[in-house]
Amino acid sequence: MSSQAPTYLLDKSVARKAITGIARAELGQSLTKEEVDCLSLLQKAKRRNLRLFVSIETSNILRRFSRKPEVQTFLAYVEVMQAGRYFKRWTRRLHEHGFTREDAKILGLHLALMKLARSWAYRLSLPLISLSSTTTRLA
Repeated sequence: MSSQAPTYLLDKSVARKAITGIARAELGQSLTKEEVDCLSLLQKAKRRNLRLFVSIETSNILRRFSRKPEVQTFLAYVEVMQAGRYFKRWTRRLHEHGFTREDAKILGLHLALMKLARSWAYRLSLPLISLSSTTTRLA
């Protein structure tokens, strides 16, 4: 096992909930459990020097809203994951096995991350969470 700190690949639903949570916290509004979980992940990443990644597609969406303070805050925590050498092949094969295109892309990026370091894909959609022992949610 690698001695590097764990890395997390966040899907767009996690980004959305984190950004909404940041905005609601700034306004003093109550947060949903998912928003609390996402903000907890950001805080733990900062304290433990963990690496958080988003896909290039999520990054492109967020750039459209980059003037919003809550988006800027979120972007300060994450890096953009670039597709690697075997990404297209892995994505195509996963899609052929019944995964949606988006889930196949996230899993393809996750496979690339696994080659870099101990890593997890962090998603809010429960079917994918229950799919793999390497896919987890923080307690």
